[in-house]
Amino acid sequence: MSRQQIIAVIVTALIGASLYLIYPLEENIKLGLDLKGGIHVVLEVDDTKLPPKASLEDALAKSLEIIRRRVDGLGLTEPVIQPQGDKWIVVQLPGVQDPAKAKKIIGKTARLEFRMVVEPEELVLYQGDDGTLNPEYLPDDIRMMRMKDEDGEREIAVRAKASLDGSHLKNATVTMDNFGGPQVSFQLHEEGREIFSQLTFANVGSRLA
Repeated sequence: MSRQQIIAVIVTALIGASLYLIYPLEENIKLGLDLKGGIHVVLEVDDTKLPPKASLEDALAKSLEIIRRRVDGLGLTEPVIQPQGDKWIVVQLPGVQDPAKAKKIIGKTARLEFRMVVEPEELVLYQGDDGTLNPEYLPDDIRMMRMKDEDGEREIAVRAKASLDGSHLKNATVTMDNFGGPQVSFQLHEEGREIFSQLTFANVGSRLA
């Protein structure tokens, strides 16, 4: 190899090293699962649990949106979330450090239920000798559930049977209240509206969880 060729090789190497330091490849090239590692998950919409009048197409679209929001919460870059066929969703998460946690987050099923709160006056009947509520005394139509509010986490007594649930929901969105804070606004379909109307009419002054 001539002296000029050796100099050319050295110069090329220096230029390449300089470009790498200025523009790291890892930050500028989208690395797939084969290069960066991560998880590949295929989820199926369980159409056997859809309400009678529900559309599989709508259920797939809503599921995609829910999964995208959950993945955003993981703080990942360049995730792939896309439909496949009529009821499948492909999720690719390059660079995931905790696959088990990620699968649990994106694959968990959320369930919305509306339950009447059992007021303290009724719970007096189920207190022990020391004046505290004894869960063993509770009848079958009352159950204890964990709740969290501005005062922290605690238990609350609710009716065991849900008055209505997510199958009665038409849609839900985040809006702003009169004080500029976030709140959830929701709409119920026709059957849900009728149930909710009767429920609130019969329980004026009571709480709904």
